[in-house]
Amino acid sequence: MKTFARSTLALGISLALVSAANAADFADMDPVTLRLAHVVNEQDGFHIAATKFEELVEERTDGKVDIEIYPNASLGDERTLLEGMQIGTVDMGVITNGPVANFVEEMAVFELPFLFPSPEAAYEVLDGPIGQELLDKLSEVNLKGMAYAERGFRNLTNSERAVNSPEDLDGLRIRVMENPVYTDTFRELGANAIPMAWTEALTAMQQGTIDGQENPVNVIHSFNLDE
Repeated sequence: MKTFARSTLALGISLALVSAANAADFADMDPVTLRLAHVVNEQDGFHIAATKFEELVEERTDGKVDIEIYPNASLGDERTLLEGMQIGTVDMGVITNGPVANFVEEMAVFELPFLFPSPEAAYEVLDGPIGQELLDKLSEVNLKGMAYAERGFRNLTNSERAVNSPEDLDGLRIRVMENPVYTDTFRELGANAIPMAWTEALTAMQQGTIDGQENPVNVIHSFNLDE
């Protein structure tokens, strides 16, 4: 339903200085280990990005900053991770935008369907003053927004029937992110929108308590949702 959104946020303490730093700049620094968590598996783009981030940080700090990655919601769902970042039990996370909007309401604007006509239009907004202004607002709730990342077009899957028009959604029990914009959008389209954490959605699909979900195709592929 939503044509495009770069709806992933990397959140946590800011290591932006690392990109421009030399290893020598960290020579006098005591080693530190940071925990970076996400809720998807090792085949997902989130994990691939986190692994590359770990590699670059450790290389450019001469090993003084060690990144430990916790995939598969091993430290909790996305809301739990955000709350952990606020109190310092989690250092960083790769988090979808939907749960972030529960902490900074203005972030929910990026959940509006058909908001951007093209990827290029999204890049212009998110990499510009508007995107930075919203990232900066996270500091008001004791979070640090580092960057936006592309998650891709969102796609609907279900076990009942093909969806070619809004009418085909009528009555389908669809898991959506825990975000009121998502919930309201799918209910207006006729679906029985059920907000829940992604970890719960997998079990609910297996048990048949929901009919389907919506996500970028890389999530659909990495979690073998066709099964």
